[in-house]
Amino acid sequence: MKNFIFTILFITNLMFAQSVVINKFFNSGQSNGLNDAVELLVIENNLNLRGMILKDFSSSMGGDNGGRYQFRDIDLWSKLPKGTLIVIRVSNQTNDVDTSDYLIDVGLRDTLYFQQLGSGTFDIASTELVMIKAAGSEPAGVSGCIHAFGSGAAGTYFNQAPEPKLRSSGTTGTGKFAFAKNSNSQLTDFNGLDADTSSTLILGQPNNQTNALFINSLRGTQTNVEKNQFLLKDFELFNNYPNPFNPSTIIAFNLNKDTDVELSVYNLIGTKIKTILHGFYKSGYYEISFDGSGLSSGIYIYRLKTNYGTISKKMILIK
Repeated sequence: MKNFIFTILFITNLMFAQSVVINKFFNSGQSNGLNDAVELLVIENNLNLRGMILKDFSSSMGGDNGGRYQFRDIDLWSKLPKGTLIVIRVSNQTNDVDTSDYLIDVGLRDTLYFQQLGSGTFDIASTELVMIKAAGSEPAGVSGCIHAFGSGAAGTYFNQAPEPKLRSSGTTGTGKFAFAKNSNSQLTDFNGLDADTSSTLILGQPNNQTNALFINSLRGTQTNVEKNQFLLKDFELFNNYPNPFNPSTIIAFNLNKDTDVELSVYNLIGTKIKTILHGFYKSGYYEISFDGSGLSSGIYIYRLKTNYGTISKKMILIK
């Protein structure tokens, strides 16, 4: 009996041994996929993405004529730390490839980072299937699938895709995300129906508290993923959205304890440009709008200072 149980556990672990998963995707509703996006979450430490394929399917998961893009053989994709969120926007953009903050933000049509395979258009639809495939896989079909994520009624190719695969019963209409709820803060949540849709998520940030708990566990910020979510950190500063921005962006932070707060913006040589807020704040989640109308294009640093420490992040203003 013990050997039988061990065998079942071993098979289960193999089944859910993904190296990378799709955390969410977004339908802008614009033609040719303009401003659509996919967000990947790195599960395996020192992940090598080179040669892997990101694709979407057409005709409500019934066709295989969508876009197919291969990760280039470059250093950026060769050794990614687990817990990294990779935001891949269909449109070309100013890229953020500094992995020290566990965030990469790149354009799918940027030929430095991706090679298009075939002529299909990567365009997120209301009923959609997005897939990441192993290096060396054929671009067509579902063979080599590492993870698949669908929205809406399951179509032919979703049914053909091997597990693990995730699906939201809700559709991704204009302005909608399909996202992993990750309800148990476990990798196994990325298989099945533990997904939903929303119009209020932010690319490059966790989908919710349980997703944040799982991501933080990957990054090594705690050792027990069942730990109370409010004990994760005294405070958190999130990546601004949109980024790049013009002229305004949202800066969000979360306080798990009451504290004095100062949120300020600096240029790259350390000169303070503006203090956005200063005062005593109760524990909770806050979103602050920053208007860069009076600033020149460039990279700026926003810094959150509390009684428990300081966190800084960068944002890009493009005019």
